[in-house]
Amino acid sequence: STPLYSSAASDVYKRQIYSQFGIYELLSHTVFQIKDQDKVYINYPLLKTYCIDSTIEVCRSYFEYVLRKSIQQHSKIYLHINLQSFSISSFNKYYNQMKIFTSNNSDIIKQIKEIYIYYTPRIITDIRSIIGNLFTDFNAKIVYYDKITTPTHINRLFDKQ
Repeated sequence: STPLYSSAASDVYKRQIYSQFGIYELLSHTVFQIKDQDKVYINYPLLKTYCIDSTIEVCRSYFEYVLRKSIQQHSKIYLHINLQSFSISSFNKYYNQMKIFTSNNSDIIKQIKEIYIYYTPRIITDIRSIIGNLFTDFNAKIVYYDKITTPTHINRLFDKQ
């Protein structure tokens, strides 16, 4: 199969997923505030299963909604992002949406205390240089966890304490 065919087949599969479960049901399990804490979690491996061109605006809006709601409750928040399976093509696919989000939401960005990246991809050095231009305020705020240390940190994040 050609890349075009596999991409089209992938989009059909993704449409089936969100039409079966509903986009907001999927989003609520993908981007959420952790137990009324000042922590917001984004699960990229789940997000990529249904976030396509036809749903990307809804995904970005929902992300913004969750962040605003959390900031309203806690003033400052911590953003936790699981980037398992994230690639340079993923970055290219979502780059414009990230750019739109950062340019339209500087008020949200100022309220993010730190960003924790789990399953940091090996390509992160390439992405860091690009992200540095997008998220200039974030460079000192980002904490990276590799695939070896990630499970421990995610378990702590969701620990019931």
